[in-house]
Amino acid sequence: MGYWESNGASDEWWTPKYIFDALGETFDTYVAAPYGGAPHVPTQAHICRNSLEKVWRGFCWCNPPFGGRNGIVPWLDKFFAHGNG
Repeated sequence: MGYWESNGASDEWWTPKYIFDALGETFDTYVAAPYGGAPHVPTQAHICRNSLEKVWRGFCWCNPPFGGRNGIVPWLDKFFAHGNG
């Protein structure tokens, strides 16, 4: 079993700040933001609740929750359908 298949203490795995520093991008919306936001993610807006039910706008960052197996599929489907992220 790979590390991505094991259950962790949380389903929130944050992308480290150095990744955003290397990208040098600012995103319009963080569509799967943790409650309280994520201050090191360079975005104009955060969606913390019911993101899969809302309209995503602009250039989006998506670091979806890593819950149970196949839990990421709806996030990937919406992200690819949105087409700007």
